Amino acid sequence: MSKILSIAWKDTQLRFASRSEILFFLLLPILFTVLVGQFSGEQSDVDRREVVLVVNQDGSALATDLIDTINRSTTIRAEVLAAGEAARRFDDRDAPALVTIPAGFEATLRSGQPVELAMETDATNLNALVVEQGVRAAAGVVGRPLAAALLSVDQAEQVRPFTGDAERIAFFDSSLAAARDLTAIAPVRVETTSAVETDNSSFNGYAFASSGQLIIWTLIPLLGTSVLFAFERETGTLQRLLTT
Repeated sequence: MSKILSIAWKDTQLRFASRSEILFFLLLPILFTVLVGQFSGEQSDVDRREVVLVVNQDGSALATDLIDTINRSTTIRAEVLAAGEAARRFDDRDAPALVTIPAGFEATLRSGQPVELAMETDATNLNALVVEQGVRAAAGVVGRPLAAALLSVDQAEQVRPFTGDAERIAFFDSSLAAARDLTAIAPVRVETTSAVETDNSSFNGYAFASSGQLIIWTLIPLLGTSVLFAFERETGTLQRLLTT
């Protein structure tokens, strides 16, 4: 047994006689753990919602309300860009969808006329359907109070005609505000239940990186040991050393 330990100790001294071996076996695992852990920690704070490129040609309050509603979604978020930049990024497939809010968006809706949002989706992106459904849901959230306000104006005008456009606009604005308040407190028809997190600690990239690097750098000596045994079986070097 003492011969085996002596041979192992001498082999270890020979192995680590060079500083490059110390760098490989000790410093590189620590360095990789720090780098991977730092990268993982930065990635955990990234907004992972799908991006919707938005071209706001109207610039009205109602268009801004639509963009804010998209940003309140848990699955999508809006990036407002100029038309040229948005088209370039969509062509580069940086986002699964491009939505254009046309000029006169609010004025047309206030007049009671429908407006179609121009939405282009990338058919090769698997998240395109999710984004499309998210945009439709946001448009529905904005459109329901608006439809209620338009109906309220129409019914009020049948009871007593407005004296002018100013009175009609004021009534529409008050009806829209009331409809939004009522929509906000509307009863929930679908209840979602999320899993309760038992551990509130934040994601630690270093913990994951250290375990992964431990596996990788443990496999390297194991593979080296396997090669050593295979070489010994072929040549019998260790057997000759033990018998001399």
